[in-house]
Amino acid sequence: MALKDAGKQDEAIRELLTALDPEVKDTYRGRAATANNLGLVYLDKEDYKNAEEWFLKALYYDSTYGRTYYHLGLIYFIKGEYGNSVSDYRMAEKYLKKTLEMYRSYGRANLLLAKVYIRLGEKEKARENAERAIRSGLIEPLSIEAQGILDELKDK
Repeated sequence: MALKDAGKQDEAIRELLTALDPEVKDTYRGRAATANNLGLVYLDKEDYKNAEEWFLKALYYDSTYGRTYYHLGLIYFIKGEYGNSVSDYRMAEKYLKKTLEMYRSYGRANLLLAKVYIRLGEKEKARENAERAIRSGLIEPLSIEAQGILDELKDK
């Protein structure tokens, strides 16, 4: 992930794939974390198809690896944004709700879910999730974004 953070995505992919080699001994949880990290590298490259594939592989390795559900929710939100697709937003909702079953106070998931509900026209659900996001103690730029959602919804 240091390679990813240094902007060397292709090198990061090579290293992460090496870590998933069947010869490398690792737990299913470790493989899930590695596959999730591969998904993050592809997400960073805006290669959403490969990102989704690796996030799904992470769940194959360990379906309790909760971060992956958030990342899949993000992928489907992005897909929804590109195609304005209700079905993609509903998939995002499904994965984000699963994230929140595992991590009740994950503010980023609440914030993204609020955005999903805005796109779906479900204002009350958007408001509830934006409020939960703020209560979770998000970092400032994200809490400001959540407050902006609440302010926008007040006007409507």
